[in-house]
Amino acid sequence: MEAESCGRMNGQGSPLISIVVLNWNGRSVLDHCLMSLHEQTYQPLEIIVVDNASTDGSIEGVSQKFPGIQLIINEKNLGFGAGNNIGIQASKGKYIMMLNNDTRLDPSCVEEEL
Repeated sequence: MEAESCGRMNGQGSPLISIVVLNWNGRSVLDHCLMSLHEQTYQPLEIIVVDNASTDGSIEGVSQKFPGIQLIINEKNLGFGAGNNIGIQASKGKYIMMLNNDTRLDPSCVEEEL
């Protein structure tokens, strides 16, 4: 299959994109971030939330509202670098996008970046 001019592949040849969202006590912003990821026009996406030992109910919120998201729960706050590295290691995508939990993406963001 030939790549389109912007570098993405069409049809079933589209590469898996992994999106890693690092979270620590971000319940108030995390839902908006994850909703913006579910609204992406590009598929297939793998969404991974790495939680750095939140105590604000973030984990329960993700589990209840977004059951299809891969959730990695760290027993302690490992910090920004180590938390993201855990998400990267779990990723299966050809490309990886890392986001902070307070990020909201335009629905065509991933598609336009490929």
